[in-house]
Amino acid sequence: MKLVTRIRSWFARVLGRDIWTIESCNETPDAPAARRVYLIGDADDPWAAAFLCPCDCGELVQLSLMRDDDPSWIACGATGDRASLHPSIWRIRGCRSHFFIKDGRIIWAKEARPDRNVPT
Repeated sequence: MKLVTRIRSWFARVLGRDIWTIESCNETPDAPAARRVYLIGDADDPWAAAFLCPCDCGELVQLSLMRDDDPSWIACGATGDRASLHPSIWRIRGCRSHFFIKDGRIIWAKEARPDRNVPT
């Protein structure tokens, strides 16, 4: 990740402006907002999550929340809550970011060497 992006993220965390929240919706928004995880589908049982990549590359990340899918993720919280998703999100194309979203914060994973760790 670029040094400038890391510095900007550090200042945002220190100032408390880097909190990621949940918003429920029926479909992915045309213009998603930064630091917002959209839970798509029924508010009680969403089937997908979508959000802008936290590295500022501008890419939309879409994840399945359906248990039968492989891979799939688990989202915790409701509209307005701090977002949590697990397991980690590891983009295998584009910026190749690897991170967690926990209690509304982005936690960057240590860089993995492609020859030793293969994302699922």
